[in-house]
Amino acid sequence: MTIFLQPMRSSRVKPPSQTWRELDMRKIVITLAAASALALGACQSPQADKVEDQAEAQADAIDAQADAMPEGPAKEATEDKADAVEAAGEAKADAIDNGTVAPPPATVPPVDEKK
Repeated sequence: MTIFLQPMRSSRVKPPSQTWRELDMRKIVITLAAASALALGACQSPQADKVEDQAEAQADAIDAQADAMPEGPAKEATEDKADAVEAAGEAKADAIDNGTVAPPPATVPPVDEKK
């Protein structure tokens, strides 16, 4: 009587080591693709970053006001306004990065002509 310790498989089934190697390669390719997409998406100019941060801060302030309000349509409208402010900031930042909107001019202190 013979006892087989390893399960029998058909000749059409790939050996486990080959299957795992293919799975590992797929994981590596997916991970690299996701990492490169994140890296490319994070490239933003300092001006666009500043515009987006300002809009986000303003949206957070509006959201805090909404949190203090009682439940109802006014609270929902205030939350919607916060979402719209944040979305507008993101759109403006994207427009700055795409070159469709000129970045805000640098502030120059006024010159005192009396000297």
